[in-house]
Amino acid sequence: MQMLLVARAARRQGWGTRLVRALAARFTDQPLVMPCLVPEGPGTEFMDACGWPRTELALYEMVCPLA
Repeated sequence: MQMLLVARAARRQGWGTRLVRALAARFTDQPLVMPCLVPEGPGTEFMDACGWPRTELALYEMVCPLA
């Protein structure tokens, strides 16, 4: 899932949480995770409340000798 949108008038009524829980119940074979690239804010608070674990930022170092 790339986006979850709840109409402004329907926010804070549990609709988003219900949708996320329904998706988690339907797709039990696929983990629901929050990418570490999601900026901090209301969206991250919502995903934390839904129980989505945040992924770690993986950094890789590559070396290419010039000589």
